[in-house]
Amino acid sequence: MYRDSINQFQPGMKLPEFLYNPFLDYENPWLTDHHTWSIRKMIFDSTRNVDILLAIINSKDVRLMELADSNSVEDKALFNAIPFTNLSNFELAKRRYSEINKN
Repeated sequence: MYRDSINQFQPGMKLPEFLYNPFLDYENPWLTDHHTWSIRKMIFDSTRNVDILLAIINSKDVRLMELADSNSVEDKALFNAIPFTNLSNFELAKRRYSEINKN
């Protein structure tokens, strides 16, 4: 669902609403026996759509730069186990855009 809405994005479309939720990883934890994964990072890593990455990077919407605040969650241990909570969706988009342009 998340991956499809990112990869189907075209210029002029509104950005998917989930991109404005800095707590997406916490609200939808991806857990295995040995790891906790960042859903946001997995979504961005699978993105091939440069248009959405540029739309995020060029957006002036500060919500894309927000970080989840560990003081706002009940399960701090889970929150702290999730990688990349120190990066906003804006920063993840910039990283992915750089990775794509290296190839």
